[in-house]
Amino acid sequence: MHEWGYLIIQALQNARTPWLDALFKALTWTGNEGFYLVFVPLLYWGVHPRFGFRFFLVFMLTGAVNTLAKLALIQPRPSPARVLHLVEADGFGFPSGHAQNAVVVWGWLAAQSRQPWAYIAAAVMAILVGVSRVYLGVHFPHDVLGGWLLGLLVLLVALRIEAPLQAWLAQRSTTAHLCLALAPLAVLLFTRDTTLVRQTGVLVGTLVGFWGERRTVRLGAPPTAAALLLRFVVGGLGVALLYTVPRALLPAEWWAAALRYALLGLWLAWGAPILFARLERRRGA
Repeated sequence: MHEWGYLIIQALQNARTPWLDALFKALTWTGNEGFYLVFVPLLYWGVHPRFGFRFFLVFMLTGAVNTLAKLALIQPRPSPARVLHLVEADGFGFPSGHAQNAVVVWGWLAAQSRQPWAYIAAAVMAILVGVSRVYLGVHFPHDVLGGWLLGLLVLLVALRIEAPLQAWLAQRSTTAHLCLALAPLAVLLFTRDTTLVRQTGVLVGTLVGFWGERRTVRLGAPPTAAALLLRFVVGGLGVALLYTVPRALLPAEWWAAALRYALLGLWLAWGAPILFARLERRRGA
């Protein structure tokens, strides 16, 4: 299986051009952490916290499923001795997280609009992101196929359970909500995997933050274009500081990584909305 995969990667890379390199690097960036550091706040602050939070949970679901699948299967990536690695990539190869996330993320957004053009755009995006991983030399074709199939399964499950889960949560007490928000910390008792540590940190921070925000702030959609711009300038500055400063100050330990990402989640879901609400009230006064 790996041998025919190398043949396909080599065939694609033999057709390399500078503009294809740029195109596929841009496409693959939409599956990187940096992209979601921009995109999730875009939905949470710029559309509505409830919509952004729903998206975030689906994104975390597919991320966790992919990480667990990779840890269970332990499949290699293409060797840099045989093909060019045009971007950096670490961890195991199968299934491709970029391909899986592209199906789930863009498919979920398309399902919210229920427009035919949105489904077509989502399919095109998922295909192009998957192809980019092969062209860039960091995944075998079967890694991408596995990512697409697993992503489709996760997407269908997410769309099926989302409404019943929301109804169930609406009936739970405040204490139960807080306990559920902290529950993912149990993952850290069993693993120190770098990706799972980060995922657990940001998940707990965002869950606790959303729990607090809905009870204290209840931020809505930005009332004006100026408010939207203010949210992204102020909120984005906070994200940049929390992403870089603690990394420089804290030790390179698993607990420090979990703490850094938890702080990011808290800022996204609660800290920034508190500040936005105060600034917007002051501007409206």
